[in-house]
Amino acid sequence: MDKLLVLLAGLVFAVSIVCIVQANQRAEAHHRARQRHERDKVRGWPRHHRSAEGMIVALLADSGPGHIVVGGRTLWLRDGETCAYTVGAPIGVHYIGVLYTVVDGRRLVDGIMAMPPLG
Repeated sequence: MDKLLVLLAGLVFAVSIVCIVQANQRAEAHHRARQRHERDKVRGWPRHHRSAEGMIVALLADSGPGHIVVGGRTLWLRDGETCAYTVGAPIGVHYIGVLYTVVDGRRLVDGIMAMPPLG
């Protein structure tokens, strides 16, 4: 009888450890997803921007007051926004991704984010 109780206690302990580990993994995954979402909000990069019409991933060719040039196209920054990236800056970022919306024939920037090096 004592051996049966010890086996039962060991089984309960093992199952509870598995449940705790799974709960921790779910909580960590949820936390990482929330951090990515918050980081994207801070960067101004909308994950599901319904009105966006296009995206360009290319080298930043030029950056001036109120505009950037990416992939041979001029895109206009909104309401005094600036581009955090500089042309030719040695920061390991080779490409940027730009999400934009076309309004009255002008491409207006919705978000800019660094892209990992391709290849």
